[in-house]
Amino acid sequence: MPITRRTMLGLMSSSSFFLTASPGVAAQLKLADDLPALKFPQGVASADPQPDAVMLWTRAEPADGAGSVKFLLQVST
Repeated sequence: MPITRRTMLGLMSSSSFFLTASPGVAAQLKLADDLPALKFPQGVASADPQPDAVMLWTRAEPADGAGSVKFLLQVST
């Protein structure tokens, strides 16, 4: 079934409402604001993606170049 423009606009507006009304999402957004700025000099790379697996690698540094790095990787299924 093709998605019409009207259906897409309805889905987008209801999704926007859900995201702004959800306390869990608000907590995640606040968490993201508290994270330090990072830079990824070599970017993010992947190898041999499979339907049920993928290998990702990167190197992260603090934007100011000092200290250690902790970051969160979130994967959607």
